[in-house]
Amino acid sequence: MAVLFTRPSLCPKVLDLTRRHIISFPPFDFTARQIRTLCYRARRYRCRHFPSTLLSRSPTLQTASSSYPFILPGVDILNHSRGQPVSWCTSYPEGSTKERDESTTISIISHTTTPLGEEVFNNYGLKANDELILGYGFSLPQNPDDKITLQLGGSSNKWAIGRLASGVEGLWNEVRRLVAETPDEIGYEDDLEAAQLLLEMVQKKCDLLPDLPDENDASIRPAVRLMLKHYLEGQRDILTSLKMHFEERQEAAIAAARDEGIELVFDEE
Repeated sequence: MAVLFTRPSLCPKVLDLTRRHIISFPPFDFTARQIRTLCYRARRYRCRHFPSTLLSRSPTLQTASSSYPFILPGVDILNHSRGQPVSWCTSYPEGSTKERDESTTISIISHTTTPLGEEVFNNYGLKANDELILGYGFSLPQNPDDKITLQLGGSSNKWAIGRLASGVEGLWNEVRRLVAETPDEIGYEDDLEAAQLLLEMVQKKCDLLPDLPDENDASIRPAVRLMLKHYLEGQRDILTSLKMHFEERQEAAIAAARDEGIELVFDEE
């Protein structure tokens, strides 16, 4: 078991000071280099900060409307290991009754044995490669948490679909209701139309995915190419599973028609 302690007492003060300096900058007075530096620092801060709800007497990583971001020096250097069992503990000084105290210490406890000299890992949570790349600058091969977000034109619903077409039911049912003349009575014809529309959507998504840059392309750093490779592999795997899923829906609709004594004939293209 590995335990790492840290004290975040100065973090809210640093945050307030940073905000005042940002506000005091004159508008449109940045060079291109300063803008790149600010974007880099903002990205690093965003990927390393924690919600202040972690400081409460019932610590949680879930944010609230009143929470603010803060930094935990030391803890933020730990790398991510998916599935690593860790716990967060907040310790208050003896006799303190405050909801939050500047003498509070935070412990991250790893519930696995870490041999001497081996790396201690944190667990950033279930994150897809797009979030890992944008927020942390790395990716995982065959990331089980990869997803793709699909949204129908004119709809406010966004459907996050994972590997093996997990989470697809909401999208499928939405399209079925849209194509059906009577949403409460959906038949095999509606399922056929819905499956065809979704297969076309999936194919368009596949066509829009870029090719992986050549290994000899000197304009792409190897680390960036590797992240792009992991991301594209995940997206293609999900789209392939969606294609298989909707083809199965199509076959099920054809079978339902056959059960009613109707043999469907399709034009060969």
